[in-house]
Amino acid sequence: MTHRTRPHAVAASTFAALLVAPLFGQAAGAGGSSAATPGAQQPRTAPQGSPGPQRGGGFARPQNRTSEWPAPEADDWAQPTLIQWQRTWDDALAVSRETGKPIMVAVNMDGEPASEHYAGVLYRKPEVAALFEPYVSVMASVYRHNPRDYDENGQRIPCSRFGTVTCGEHIALEPTVYSMFLDETRVAPRHIGVELDGTEMYDIFYAFSVKAVLDGIEEGISEREDTELPNPEKDLDALVASRSSADRVYIEQRFKRGGKAERLKLLEISEKLGAGAPVELLRLALFGLDVETAAQARRILAQQSSEAAIDLILEALSVPLPADEREMLVGALDAMGDQFPRARVLASTLRGLEATGGEGTAARTRGLAQRLSATDPTTVVRERYELENRLEGAGRRAREAAAADPLARAEAELARAEATLRLAVEPANLDFSGPSAPDRRRASELRFRDALIAAESAEAAGLTGWRTAAVVGLASHYLGRTQAAHARVRVAYEGMVADAEAAASETAQGWIGMAVASMATDLAVEELYRAARRRETRDRIDADAIAAVDSGFDLLAAHPLGTDAQALKHHDFLAYMGARKRAFDVLVRGIERFPGSASLHERLRGRLLWSRGTGALVEFYAKRKAAPEADVLTYWYSGLAGLVAGEFQRRRARAADALTTYEGAIADFRTVIELDPKSKDASLHYVAIAKASQGHARMELGDLEESAALLTEAFDTFESAADVLDGLNTSAMTTSVDLRAKLADAGLERARAALQARIDALPAGLKGMPAFEIPPDTPAARNRDRDGRELPPEPGGGEETPDPEPEPGPQPAPAGGDAGSGGSGDPRA
Repeated sequence: MTHRTRPHAVAASTFAALLVAPLFGQAAGAGGSSAATPGAQQPRTAPQGSPGPQRGGGFARPQNRTSEWPAPEADDWAQPTLIQWQRTWDDALAVSRETGKPIMVAVNMDGEPASEHYAGVLYRKPEVAALFEPYVSVMASVYRHNPRDYDENGQRIPCSRFGTVTCGEHIALEPTVYSMFLDETRVAPRHIGVELDGTEMYDIFYAFSVKAVLDGIEEGISEREDTELPNPEKDLDALVASRSSADRVYIEQRFKRGGKAERLKLLEISEKLGAGAPVELLRLALFGLDVETAAQARRILAQQSSEAAIDLILEALSVPLPADEREMLVGALDAMGDQFPRARVLASTLRGLEATGGEGTAARTRGLAQRLSATDPTTVVRERYELENRLEGAGRRAREAAAADPLARAEAELARAEATLRLAVEPANLDFSGPSAPDRRRASELRFRDALIAAESAEAAGLTGWRTAAVVGLASHYLGRTQAAHARVRVAYEGMVADAEAAASETAQGWIGMAVASMATDLAVEELYRAARRRETRDRIDADAIAAVDSGFDLLAAHPLGTDAQALKHHDFLAYMGARKRAFDVLVRGIERFPGSASLHERLRGRLLWSRGTGALVEFYAKRKAAPEADVLTYWYSGLAGLVAGEFQRRRARAADALTTYEGAIADFRTVIELDPKSKDASLHYVAIAKASQGHARMELGDLEESAALLTEAFDTFESAADVLDGLNTSAMTTSVDLRAKLADAGLERARAALQARIDALPAGLKGMPAFEIPPDTPAARNRDRDGRELPPEPGGGEETPDPEPEPGPQPAPAGGDAGSGGSGDPRA
């Protein structure tokens, strides 16, 4: 196979992305860089300073924290979680009222040593599960461990870390419990007892030991009045209606194992519940192999009214259906619109995207897009000197035009306006950094004013049309005149798509045409959302409006100066609106045009993981590498995909599989270096992370000496990546803490000493704690004793006494609010 290299910057015009916000009247936004393109390096977590003094001294950990919270091994992760978590907060409240039991809120975080021990060891021990039995338990964690929550047959995929719940459920619970109980302090592990009336029994975090936490959980029950209610036998109807996760699991298993008669019986009971039917049971029926049960499930689903039902309807609509059943489900979304505005948006969009043909704006836009797609991008990019020559020539023609020929003068004024506007948006003219920024900002404002005056002069002379409206609208936008800008851009866009000769004009083919289409499409999207949120204006959202937005994005995809940011907006619009198949096609089309787009590849990773899992992700990039046109970018993004797939395999306790996947990613980055030596540092950065991740996997498998060798390789490969956290919040440095303790316990002193010597040779700045190990300075985080409980107020309630200095030693880990701190690609899209 032959490979070719190409420049990393693939957009035809760097200033195309500058159409974001007016430059005058409000501050311009700051851009950011990404590590997902060759030559850019992933920023590492900077070492943090020590926290301020605390009253209780409870922040201090044991000097050898691995003795109190030993890292789980593969055999530990292989054991099932024994705690029955409830699926939602509303479920937990219902079960608490039904049983008289208080609620236990558990908060957990990936990568934090104590959280790892609770998740991988303690929650899987029978004696610990027995302590949770008197409670109704919920788990809150912002990290995703399985790529998806359901398989192709509608069956739940329990979280590999916590069991019982899906990842989507424990992620959704975190902001709920945060708003009610966490006191603006995201820390983990954390255990909160909640009484039946919603008051807190206790709140334990920053505990010095496991025993202190478990004793607190046990004491919380032993010291309260027993409110537990009798547990009567439930008949089948009560079991189907139950909110208890244990009862839900029983009914779902009964449905999967039962024959057709049993399944229909369970669905009949569900139908009697009306809007309270168990959505998960309907999911199993919808995606099973029996046509009759699926049809009955769709009828019941159309009666539901909940956020969960909205999502399930979208999934049901993603497969071919009879027209009457499809309309029934879309109608159900429409009916839920008064309660859930998103449902109305989805219904309108699904109907709009199905509309084809006609003579409306959408049809005209598709025609312009088809004609523009044949334009070569290189022919429409104007160099600065050419723009300046055009500006000078247009000004001369305007001055020379005779008073008797006002139309010729107007044409020259319009040409001057277009050239002035194009110069004004050149990146060099919009660079306001440095000491002379005020002067350059003023000069830029004057350029936009000149363009506006020239365009208005052309209009006054009788030259009206979409081109003058475009210049007036865009110049007004950059001058902060929002209302005028929006009105004129809409006029310009309508005129451009209606003009049969527009595709042949330099204005439409160039930046002005692209900017008009981009802004007009964005405005149409915003207008659709606003209309959908207004309950009294449901009928104002028609099919052509939705189709026009979709066609507008298609025009930008075909425009010679279209950008990857526009492709990303198109995908996100369609995905949110429920047109997932079309959204995926748009994503792939975007990557074909912009193969270096980090954002598009990130969305793609998330979509593939969510819909088909890690195998599909690796396979997708393997096919791209096998193509004749495979180049450095192909291998770069294949390597990133391998890192992400390996992380999910580790999350699912498939350490052996992760080792192989990481090896493939390492090979990809090595190929990148061969094809593009300039990317050596960026590639070695990720090679080092992959080596460290392999070292962690080897440690879990018990291959301690091999783990030490891999960590040493990681340090030697790219030293500055030593403290960079991967998507599981682990790094070579954090892994080495646990590994050195395990090596010492196993009597492998030689390997431990060699690893220690290599760590000692690292720069001091790479040996600091991860940022999430720094306690936040919040009231809830202060004044904790060694058992992790809040200290009583100071006697007398007078002035606060100075806090003592904290004890030395590693610090605890507040739970990060961001899910996944490296390369995990969120199916969070």
